[in-house]
Amino acid sequence: MSAYAEYRTQIKDEEALIAALCKLTNRVGESIRREWIERHEQPVTLEDYRGQPRPERAEIRIPNRYVGGAANDIGFQRQADGTFTAIISEYDRRHYDRAWLDKLAVEYGRELINRNAKKLGYRVTETRHADGSVRMVLTRR
Repeated sequence: MSAYAEYRTQIKDEEALIAALCKLTNRVGESIRREWIERHEQPVTLEDYRGQPRPERAEIRIPNRYVGGAANDIGFQRQADGTFTAIISEYDRRHYDRAWLDKLAVEYGRELINRNAKKLGYRVTETRHADGSVRMVLTRR
């Protein structure tokens, strides 16, 4: 049985988290789809690659069949301060590693900026660079 690790994030907005996940790919290169991501009011039990329950629980869950290959569930557990902790198995950290979490953070930031800019009447122009960074310019409409 693969051990799970927890990664603290600064992510607080559930909808922006889900939108950001949909900008990333799973281990087999498929874009993560919104309908694959489960949202729960109360934490649910994560499962291993055989569908067996694990002690880890999370409110946001990507079931193992969508994580890719012989994978375990990936979860995001809400903390008392409102942030989410990513719960990823040792086996799955080959793909869902620190670099993947950094991409998730970038996409999460983009989602928040785009949403808030639109509310405030700004237009956002983005330029993506080869190194993965994103330049965003906001202009008043």
